[in-house]
Amino acid sequence: MKPIKAVIFVIFLFPGWSSAGTFEEYMTIKHLRCSLDKGIQAISGKEISSITDSLNLIFDSIDVNYNKARMIGNIGAFDVRVTATPKGLTFEEVTPSGNITSTTVLIEELFINKFPVVHSRHLFIDGKAMHSQRYGTCWIP
Repeated sequence: MKPIKAVIFVIFLFPGWSSAGTFEEYMTIKHLRCSLDKGIQAISGKEISSITDSLNLIFDSIDVNYNKARMIGNIGAFDVRVTATPKGLTFEEVTPSGNITSTTVLIEELFINKFPVVHSRHLFIDGKAMHSQRYGTCWIP
């Protein structure tokens, strides 16, 4: 009787251990939709402000075997590199001008089919370094 109580206690204490999916199942995800509505930004490390507008991203054609995916955002669709780890999926875009964006979707579940996401931009525009980081949630459509 005591070992059963211990197992139940561990499951409730660490709910991620009882998640619905396995690493292998998460690595078969082909599409994700993300909404990022909180964040901060800085220009040349001086002007720090909150981000109040929402950014919606779609990742499709995700293929972790070939490290490829497609990101659809507010200014179009782009091919991105995807890296899969036991912690999640990271999508990296290098723009034609050399700027970098990175989006990491953590496979640790917040709710059923909802995943925390962090989106970072590292830009150099008009001689100024501009950095931003947004937070939100992704889900499988």
